[in-house]
Amino acid sequence: GFATLALLVSLSGIAYALTITLDGEVTDWQSVSPVVNDPDDDSTNNDPGEEILAVFATSDTSNVYLRVDVADME
Repeated sequence: GFATLALLVSLSGIAYALTITLDGEVTDWQSVSPVVNDPDDDSTNNDPGEEILAVFATSDTSNVYLRVDVADME
């Protein structure tokens, strides 16, 4: 859950001092490495909405930003 994700982010060395524009574009994240990678096609029920591929985290002086990449959700 969220507590596990928060722990992983805190232990993984978040990239700091990067302000993200909340516009739905991922170009702001180009210099941020994922804190969690997950192989594709490992969802137990083949639901693409549950297929997390990568989690990214960064912060600036007042915000923490999280990005979660999921498989195609058509």
